[in-house]
Amino acid sequence: MENNALTAGVSPDGLKNRTGIRILICWLLCNSSELLTADDVTDLICGNRLANYFEVCDAIAQLVEGGNIDKDPAGLLLPNDDTRLAASLIGDLPLTVREKSAAALESFIRRRISMRENRVVIEPLEIGCRVSCTIMNGSEELMSVSMYVPSKQYAERIRDRFFDDTEQMYRQIFAQLTGDNSLSNTPQDSSDE
Repeated sequence: MENNALTAGVSPDGLKNRTGIRILICWLLCNSSELLTADDVTDLICGNRLANYFEVCDAIAQLVEGGNIDKDPAGLLLPNDDTRLAASLIGDLPLTVREKSAAALESFIRRRISMRENRVVIEPLEIGCRVSCTIMNGSEELMSVSMYVPSKQYAERIRDRFFDDTEQMYRQIFAQLTGDNSLSNTPQDSSDE
């Protein structure tokens, strides 16, 4: 019974033991260039089906209670000694878990930075919405795109995709507008030759 609860919602290559979950939590905190909250850690792990939601929440609580993690109002912090320990224990986790968690953390940080540095405004209209996506370079507006979409769901999808990879979005729009595909990952259109 306990094993079923521990593995509910977890991919076959995910973590099935509490020790592994605690190691992964500490590793994420150790390797993040951004301060992570308990919700961030839970979303990173559970969103990638690396461990069960309730087990992750329980592991965070145990790590805080045991003094292995300091809970600051801004996020979770690892004491210096535990940083070295987390780095040395990550090898005990399966390779697929390490790869998935590293990719998830990188994507999460890129998205968070993009959300902090760029803007998306969703303006409800009588019918549909107007979505304005702005790429900033410091305080200077680098590029802005505004479009009408038929529903709030489309607007939110555009916002999410914009924040997922703003740099790639800029490259693709630049390539389309200038015909210079050297910055884009898309192949050169043969009709331009």
